[in-house]
Amino acid sequence: MVFAVLGVGRIAADEPAANLRLRIAWGGGAQVEWRGSISLESGTFADAHTLSLASDAPGSLQIQGNKIPITNAVPHSYDAVDVSVTAPLAAKLIVDLSTRGADQAGTTLETTIDQLVSGSANRVVDDTGNSILVRRAPGDSLRVTLPQDHVVFRPGELVTIQVAPHLLPVREGTELNFRAQLRNNQDEGVLWEHSQELAATVQGTAPDHIPLAVPLPIQEGVYNLSLGCYQRSRKSLWLEKPIASRNVQLVTIAATEQPTSEPPNETWEPLTTIDPTRSKVWERLTVVPSLHRMRGPLPRSFGNQHIDTVSVGAHTFSRLEPQGWQAFSLPINEPNRPYLIEIAYPADIEQKFGIALIEPDERGQVLPLAPETAIDTTSPESLSHAPLASASIIHWPNSTHVYVLITNRDETRPAIFGKIKTSQRDQHLHVESQAASESHRQSVASFARPIFPETFASQQAIDPATEKSHDDWETFLVGGRRMVEYLRYVGYSAASITVLCEGSAIYPARQLDPTPKYDSGAYFTNAQDPVRKDVLEMLFRLFDRAGLELIPALELTSPLPALEHELRASLGSGEGIRLVSSPHQATPENDDIPTYNILDQRVQRELASAVLHLARRYGHHRSFGGISLTLTPQTPTHLPSAQWGFDRVTRESFSSYVRTREQQVPTSTSSPVPLGDTAASSRDVWIRWRADVVTQFYRELAGELGDITPQAQLYLSLGGLTKAAMLGKALTPSLTRTQTIDQVLLEMGLDIEQLSELPSLVVVRPQRYDPLASFAAQGVQHELETQPRLDAILDRHARRASNFDHQTSVIPLESFNKHSPFAEQAFVWLAPQIMPAGPLNRQRFIHALAASDSNQWFDGGWTVMRGQTESVRPLFDQFRRLPSQRFVQFQADTSLSPVTVRTLVEDGRSYLYLVNDSPWRIETSLKLHLPLEHELQAISPWQPIPAVQRDASTLTWQVVLEPYDMVAATVASSEFRVLSATRQLPEGVVQHLAQRLKELSIRSSRLSEPHSIDVLSNPGFEAVSSPSGPSIGSIGWDASQGKGITGETRENEAHT
Repeated sequence: MVFAVLGVGRIAADEPAANLRLRIAWGGGAQVEWRGSISLESGTFADAHTLSLASDAPGSLQIQGNKIPITNAVPHSYDAVDVSVTAPLAAKLIVDLSTRGADQAGTTLETTIDQLVSGSANRVVDDTGNSILVRRAPGDSLRVTLPQDHVVFRPGELVTIQVAPHLLPVREGTELNFRAQLRNNQDEGVLWEHSQELAATVQGTAPDHIPLAVPLPIQEGVYNLSLGCYQRSRKSLWLEKPIASRNVQLVTIAATEQPTSEPPNETWEPLTTIDPTRSKVWERLTVVPSLHRMRGPLPRSFGNQHIDTVSVGAHTFSRLEPQGWQAFSLPINEPNRPYLIEIAYPADIEQKFGIALIEPDERGQVLPLAPETAIDTTSPESLSHAPLASASIIHWPNSTHVYVLITNRDETRPAIFGKIKTSQRDQHLHVESQAASESHRQSVASFARPIFPETFASQQAIDPATEKSHDDWETFLVGGRRMVEYLRYVGYSAASITVLCEGSAIYPARQLDPTPKYDSGAYFTNAQDPVRKDVLEMLFRLFDRAGLELIPALELTSPLPALEHELRASLGSGEGIRLVSSPHQATPENDDIPTYNILDQRVQRELASAVLHLARRYGHHRSFGGISLTLTPQTPTHLPSAQWGFDRVTRESFSSYVRTREQQVPTSTSSPVPLGDTAASSRDVWIRWRADVVTQFYRELAGELGDITPQAQLYLSLGGLTKAAMLGKALTPSLTRTQTIDQVLLEMGLDIEQLSELPSLVVVRPQRYDPLASFAAQGVQHELETQPRLDAILDRHARRASNFDHQTSVIPLESFNKHSPFAEQAFVWLAPQIMPAGPLNRQRFIHALAASDSNQWFDGGWTVMRGQTESVRPLFDQFRRLPSQRFVQFQADTSLSPVTVRTLVEDGRSYLYLVNDSPWRIETSLKLHLPLEHELQAISPWQPIPAVQRDASTLTWQVVLEPYDMVAATVASSEFRVLSATRQLPEGVVQHLAQRLKELSIRSSRLSEPHSIDVLSNPGFEAVSSPSGPSIGSIGWDASQGKGITGETRENEAHT
């Protein structure tokens, strides 16, 4: 076989153009706003894709002839681009860079294509570490063609791969060996191999592809196909000189779960219990062995402050002051199995503390985003507790070196915790498989960021050439398997995972030019990803076989390359794409506004393209549950307020609309449609027209999605809009509020009344949880939870969905990085999602069910909620077994009771559920009509029910509901009815509530005649101090002292 090579030193002026894939990188030092270009003296660029991590990188590097302009809107720390170059070997490649606003001259790097065939070019830019590096992209010398655009296969599949040696730096006639070997990712021997001899020819000969038929093993997993060309030695294979090499990672997913060698173990096996209060005894235990690349043994425990002991009742606990943390080594004997870590705490003390699992990788480094949970024990006084409770988290350790890190998350109160118990299970969390069904309700785990590998402790792989760690297929496969196990174990029936956000994606979205932020495999120097990983395809296959539903979510906050190209190439015709405000609108203080104008058809085209691409690519999977659009202040899915959309194109469209309705509007397009000072009717028409345009877009998009996948739903998740300025202002508690939430959303272009009437579109009701938020922010959260107008509108839809959005607080733990035994190898920062403890962990679900008979819960934050699983597992199991149809609320008892009773008759079977939306234990008695031959049965084995008591004339069912609890039952009869219901509150509750209402009434009555409180001395600045007094010149006021700070009173100017 012959193939094209380059004869080194044989460059001629008339030599034909060569094609190379180059990687051009710049940065690496201080963050800089770069200006400049990449250009070719002769030749063309093609297929440029960014490798920057910045969220504004997509679409920023666009080819313009033989030049790629470089312009950063914000400072970047690192930028790179992979781009194909077709040019003569002698052609020059020029990289010209300068810093925005810099006084010094820019930096220019010049090299030739010939020099880049087997070498590289670099140049230092400044003294902060910034530099330019140009070289061939990894794998370009052994180009690979796959039979499909991803590397996810079935076990046992025969994969045909074409390999093309390309521009190898050898001379004509060189004898070469080509070898291909297949190994599993643990490198446990060669599973398949192929070799053949090759002869090199001069440059310009059309290369022959090497066909490989690779038989994949029947065992599911990740496999490495190593490819190499070696200069042949007639003496020995060991003397062969490597010319070019690369890897190709392949992953196989079985259609059914593969059996394990061990019998299932349904219980946790206790291993050990650590008592932190007996530290001296504990420290004398066997020391943890030293870790690879670390000097000396690891300590059993360490922290940033001394731990005190405190007695609560009959128990002794450890006490951490605010900002304190303590790490304890866990006894891990068998890695890669699920472990349960439980930490005891006193149930009747208010506190917030976090639990994180810290584990170094193979290099001894501890990276950010550890698996963690955090709890908030703040609860109503009437909520009864046992003396002791425990916070728990399930963890899959990768090694025997694991620390549990306990952190105090309360700024004012200590964290008080007790014994740390560790238990182990076999290889998997065994649960009964239950296929997802359209006819049943869904509890959906929500991932606002695609960080499930970090959430479930799936580690990155190390690049031997650079000793840096990146995401490989093992990272995602292990994380995906563990995630699916965990979801099924807890009782989730679906997951919504954000697959595109912050400019990055976990699927091949080439038209969006995603960055490697959430899939860093592009940085491997062995080119093991010949195409961008299709992690989403892997997830769909895992969800298919697990009987779970998957709803990919898109958060479109980054530039859209097609629109950016149109804006750059339009020379003015791109007007209308950018969102423009009214001239009377104040400039926003931040960037929390959309970049693009959703009223423009070109913007709508690109939004629809992103959604429909997902549907066409993945809609054939049985686990495909639809697509969710995450609405945030920055996404082009809405408008910031009524003052936006004032570009010429949009104004013309509005004017045309008004003229067709024969309304009086200004005809000049050179001035904005009058708002603010004009009649309210003009403003209302403008607001209504914008909302109608947005509604029509979503109507058509949902219809197109349904045409591709009939059962798919388009979800609009409004949770992120709670951070929008207008909505936040409207939800701030006020005595003089004049707008309802639906009116505010209408000004943002969202007519939720019309949207909720679309059968294939679901507006997800937002609820936000942030225990660390300020008092004012918590007021906004409360207002959002108690919006009857919003409930009334959204409850009309067949899918009554609620999103419980738990805010993530990113906390760099510098003191841990400084004091830990990992020293400079630790880069820990935490992102806890604090969850309520005990029965309060069910409150959000129970309230949604009681208020609106909800049939879909989305729960999570950046990632799924970890820990406290036992408090929700029975609830989730009952909920997902209920039919999704709307139940009928029993109304005979009109008493104000927190217990809601609902029934449903469907297909000859009756269903009943009771929910207790209160912190009290409530006894409920139901009188029933039930045929004698039928028995009431529990809908779930997790929640047994008491038997129905029969006497001569009546049937009585007495149920005790725990705080924030649910009981559901079913009977195989359509003649079942509830005749009456009585609820018994605990003694003293009614009197307690009456007293609270009385106090509230007294306080509210005082608001009608408010009295001023003298909290400021000299509030009007009228009392002037002596000349020797402070410079501000008024009694009761102090001025800041410092260079350039002055103050004075001005008696001739009035201010209010």
